[in-house]
Amino acid sequence: MSIFCLEIKKSIFHSAWWSIVTLTTVGYGDVYPITVGGKIFTFFVMAAGLINFSIVVSMVTDKFQEFRSGRDRGLDSIKIKSHILICSDDPTWMKEILSQNQKYVKRDKVVLISPFDEHPLLATSYKRLKWVSGNSFDLNVLRKAAAAKAKIAYVFFKDSSYALMTVLQLETLSDGRIVTQAQYVGREYRKYFEDVGCDHALDPYDLYVPMMLSAYHSQGAPAWINSVINRNHGHQIATKKTDSLHIGKTWLELIKTNKQNHGIMPLAVVINEVVLINPDASFEIPKDSLIMQLEPFEISEGSSVMQFDVTESNPKGDLEKNAIDVMGMDEIGIDGHILISSDNQVFINRCLLEMSQRNQPEKIIVLSETPLMEEIPDNLDVEWIEGDSNSEKSFLEARSTEAKVALIDHADDGQNLMAVLRLEQATDGEVFTIATYHKEDFDQQLFKVGCDFCLEPEELIAPILSQSALNPGLGTLIEEIVSEEPTTQSLHVRQLSREWEEDSWLSTILNLKEKEGELPVGLICCQTHKLLVNPHPDLQVKPGDRLIYIASAPPIKGKKNVNIFVLHPQSKVLNL
Repeated sequence: MSIFCLEIKKSIFHSAWWSIVTLTTVGYGDVYPITVGGKIFTFFVMAAGLINFSIVVSMVTDKFQEFRSGRDRGLDSIKIKSHILICSDDPTWMKEILSQNQKYVKRDKVVLISPFDEHPLLATSYKRLKWVSGNSFDLNVLRKAAAAKAKIAYVFFKDSSYALMTVLQLETLSDGRIVTQAQYVGREYRKYFEDVGCDHALDPYDLYVPMMLSAYHSQGAPAWINSVINRNHGHQIATKKTDSLHIGKTWLELIKTNKQNHGIMPLAVVINEVVLINPDASFEIPKDSLIMQLEPFEISEGSSVMQFDVTESNPKGDLEKNAIDVMGMDEIGIDGHILISSDNQVFINRCLLEMSQRNQPEKIIVLSETPLMEEIPDNLDVEWIEGDSNSEKSFLEARSTEAKVALIDHADDGQNLMAVLRLEQATDGEVFTIATYHKEDFDQQLFKVGCDFCLEPEELIAPILSQSALNPGLGTLIEEIVSEEPTTQSLHVRQLSREWEEDSWLSTILNLKEKEGELPVGLICCQTHKLLVNPHPDLQVKPGDRLIYIASAPPIKGKKNVNIFVLHPQSKVLNL
C-alpha cells in the first residue's frame, strides 16, 4: 500500500478502510493514491464500487416495486384481525357501508374484497384502505383477507347468487363466528340466505317500496323510520340484555319504568332469535332475553362520533324545540286513481304485491315500457299502459290529471325529475308525487319542482345493515314495521280527534297500550307539522296531533278518533 498512498501505515486495517471508502464511493480523502499505478488500480476499484452499488440499488428497488405492485393490485395476503370485510362489485355501495363504519375506517380495520384489477375506491378518500382482488366466494381470496378472523362482513353483488356463495363460504370458514350482513334482489333468495346461516339479509325493495306507500297511507311514518335508522337526531334503536330487575315484570311495567326514568322506549323482546314486536301489556319479561329499544344518546358537536350515555342529566326525549321538519304532509285527495310510472318491473311487481296486502281499493294505472305482467293480484283493479313511461302523451293516456297519488321510480334521476315536473304542472300540484332518487342531494331538485316525498333507496340500506350487525333483530324489526302484512306489527299514523283530552306522552303510551294494545312511539304536532321522534314523557299530547304507533292492524280508513280501538294479539317474527 505504501507505493499508492502517502503517510500510510502498513496494516490490514488501513488497507480495508481504504478499500471500503473507495468501493462505496464515499471518498473521505484521508487515504489516497499518489502514483500512476496506484491511481490506475484505484480506478478499477471505484468502477467496481459503482457497479456493485447500482446492482444493490436495482435489486432493492425491484423488490420494493414488486411489494407495492402486489399490494396495489390486491394480491398480497393481509395480516389483521377483528376487522370488517366489505365484499362487493359496487363501489357506491362500498362507500355507503364505509360511511356507517367510520370507527373501523379510522382504526384501519377494514378490508375490501372486489373482483377488479385495481383498487375499487381509487378515486376516493378511501383509496388507502386494505383490499384483496378476486372473487369473494373463493376460499383462497378470503384467506388472503384474513376472513376467519374478521368480526363483521357486509356482502352485496349485482348477481345475488355471488352474494349467497360468499356468505356460505364466510360462515363455513369462520364456523359461524363472523356476523354476516347481506343485500340481495329477489324474494326467492330470502330462504336461501337463511339456510346458509346469514345473520341478516335484506332486499331493498322490501324496505323502500312499503315506505313509499306509507308516505301517503301513514304520512310521517317514513320520516320516523329515517330518523331512527340514521341516528342523526339524537336517538337510536339498540338491543340490550334484560336488566335483572325487569325479569318477571310485565311489558307495561317495563315501558313505564324505562320511559319515565330514562326516556327509553321499549319496542320488542328478543328470545332465542325470535323477535316479539310490541308484546301484549301483560307479557312477562323472561330470563336471558334481549330488549330492543329506542333510546336517546349524545352527539358530540363537530364530531362524526356519536356517544350514547343514559344518565339523569341527559334529556329523556324530545320537547317541542327538538321537533324536526317532515316532508310529505300535504293533503291527499279522496277521489282519484294511483299512478305508477316506472320501467323497473321488480319495483312495479313489489308495489302491486304491497297494495294487494293492503287491499288497496283505488284503481291503479301502471305506465311502463315493460310488457304486462303475467300475474296481477286478483283483489286489485289494475290498468296497464305499455309505452313511454315519461312522455306527455303517455301521461295523458294514463289520465294523470285525475290521479291522486303517483309513484315514480326510474334508474335515471333526470327521468324522475321530468315525471314529477309533468305531473305537478298538469295537475297544478294536486297530485301527491312520491319519487326515488340516487344522486347525492338530488332530493333538493325534486322538491324544487314540487315533489311531495322522495327517498334514496341506497341511503336506507347501509344504516340498517350496519346497525343490525351490532343489534340482533334490528333489521327484522324495521322490515316488519314498515310492512303491512296481516301477520305483522306495523307502523301507522292516526290523527287525534278534537275531542281528545290533553294528556302527557307517558300517560298516552300507558293508556293506549293497556286498553287498546297499540304502542305510540312518535308524535307529529298539529300546529307545526313537525316530528318528535321520541317525545319526552312529560310532553303534552294535544287534540289534532298525530300519533305514530305500532299495531297489528291498519287504521280504519276515514276514522280520525283514536278513542275507538280494536285490540289485537301479539305477533311473532322470526329473525333471519
